[in-house]
Amino acid sequence: MGSNCHTVCARDLTITWANDCRYWRWCCDGASYVAELIQVWWLEVRGSYDTRCLPCGNSSCEGEVSFLVKLKHNACGWNLPVKIAVCLPNGTRKEICVNLSNRPKEQWFEISAGRFKGNAARGIGTARERIAAREKHAAKEQRAAEESNAAARETDVAKGKIAAKGERATKQLDAAEDRNVAAKEEIVAKDGKRLLLERRGRRELHMCEK
Repeated sequence: MGSNCHTVCARDLTITWANDCRYWRWCCDGASYVAELIQVWWLEVRGSYDTRCLPCGNSSCEGEVSFLVKLKHNACGWNLPVKIAVCLPNGTRKEICVNLSNRPKEQWFEISAGRFKGNAARGIGTARERIAAREKHAAKEQRAAEESNAAARETDVAKGKIAAKGERATKQLDAAEDRNVAAKEEIVAKDGKRLLLERRGRRELHMCEK
């Protein structure tokens, strides 16, 4: 945009897993911090800018969105194209695919995401609200999924406890039945012994009477 250059720092971007040291590290490059990619299987970087700060009050003014990137000498895995999209406040969406495998190493270069007319930059407040609403909706869905997973885990734990209680109750019932059977057997044994003694007593009494 000629002499008017407006920058969004890396710290102001939304980078997936940016705070996980396994995938990204933050380095000081001059007066600003830059995000250095270590390894990642899902690359996603998002950002927004209030275009009301741009001197694009008429349709003859043009603007351009660019990413400033540097590939290190050992950079690899860029044989697949990178998708870059720009969403303007008026609802226009521009999307391109960029191949970084043939870009120079160890030097900064710009990746143009697209150009726009001045009148397309109007209505940023509404656009920012839409972006915020989408991010809020995504966060809400994530929380709902986490709560659903937690509820499912609690349900599984509850089912496990119920099953354990049922198993204990079954064992207790079996033990009670075993005790009842043993008691009945003991009663039968005592009755049999008593009957045997009574018969022996009668026989002895009969012999004495003779």
